[in-house]
Amino acid sequence: MVSRRAFSLIELLVVIAILAAILLPTLAAARRQAQETECRNNVKQLASAASMYLSQDGPISYPSLRSVWFPAVMGNLWWQRKVMLCPTAATPAESRPGHWVSGSAINAWSWYGSSAAETNGSYALNGWLYSTAINTRFGWGSDALTNYFQSETAIRYPSTTPVFVDGVWPDMWPMPTDEPSSDLFQLNPNQNEGGGMNVATIARHGLAPSKSYSKVDTSGPLPGRVNVGLTDGHVEVSTLNNLWLYTWNANYVIPVK
Repeated sequence: MVSRRAFSLIELLVVIAILAAILLPTLAAARRQAQETECRNNVKQLASAASMYLSQDGPISYPSLRSVWFPAVMGNLWWQRKVMLCPTAATPAESRPGHWVSGSAINAWSWYGSSAAETNGSYALNGWLYSTAINTRFGWGSDALTNYFQSETAIRYPSTTPVFVDGVWPDMWPMPTDEPSSDLFQLNPNQNEGGGMNVATIARHGLAPSKSYSKVDTSGPLPGRVNVGLTDGHVEVSTLNNLWLYTWNANYVIPVK
């Protein structure tokens, strides 16, 4: 009679460890892929809601600093507040009640420090889609007024005009002359909060985000990708360098590199 030796506990643990080493990276990659798909879908829904507002009511209203674009855009998404949060950047880095906190490649921004979902977000609105009344509100002067899309018909290239993009601040006003930020993890402290292209030049997708991207060489290709929702309803996954190739405002001229 042939005897069969049973596995010892140590042998079983070794087998389990080997299987875990093989399967865990695969499971983690699958989870990450699912999160990135959800993030793209969120951008699509936000862009569609904003485009609906533009079509029915004109430029995005800016009722106050506390509410920015939330009432205009989320009025069409009242049942789906979680679309404001990318699963890979859903939690603010800190809570500061009564203040705002910028986000990062792995963190949501927090608007006035509330824990409510509608005041935390992972995406930035193209500020050139706001009503020009925002210029008067903040006393920014008249030089930039013609850059705003003052009607839906002013958007001549809907397939290349961004509405929402992955970002570390609720809104942004990109210009072709904006310089790339060397900090692709969070807002560069030497650059204004809000502002331009630096809000969206974050290494959030296409790699494992980390603080190692806080200081990169901007003379070559920038690492990472972001989701861009366009006014015609489609979403693109863009490299950071290609952000300059979109039609961000009514007078935008793609820079010659």
